[in-house]
Amino acid sequence: MRAMLAPVGFVVSKGQDTWALGVRALAGYGHPLFEIGLGAGTMRFEEDCWDGSSYREGFGMGLILSQTVRFGALDGLHAAFINDVLLRDEGSGNEFVWGGMTGRLQVPMRNGAWLVFRGGGGLGGDAWGEAGVKLMVRGEGGRGTLFVTPSIGGAALTFEASVGGPMVGLSLDWRL
Repeated sequence: MRAMLAPVGFVVSKGQDTWALGVRALAGYGHPLFEIGLGAGTMRFEEDCWDGSSYREGFGMGLILSQTVRFGALDGLHAAFINDVLLRDEGSGNEFVWGGMTGRLQVPMRNGAWLVFRGGGGLGGDAWGEAGVKLMVRGEGGRGTLFVTPSIGGAALTFEASVGGPMVGLSLDWRL
């Protein structure tokens, strides 16, 4: 079981403030060598559609259905992906469209440290990529283990006029 708040981003400017937000819950089967799962949530997206009588622009909230997969060892070399499908109102009815994807490559460096490369983007208005070092700061990999991943990279919010720049991140993972 996992809960995710992604994408999360905002820009404050002289023009219109722009923000991106998505939230989802995922459940699945995790094996030491692979993981598969499904989830659902909601995401803010940019609406631009023809409803039969007029062109509609703006932002909407839609249901997202997520699929997750990991190939490789949880605490070793692995590649993991989350794919989102968005259900949105197109004026003439609802339709499913590709909503976005995130990916992660983890490479072990030494006991308790990994190189992590992550990135993603989609209709939620985000595009990003980062590299970091995942460190086990408490525990031995089981329950109660705490991981910290400082990272650097680049990010953009792609609504209307795109804005982007450097990014500094910090991820916390706690195994219950």
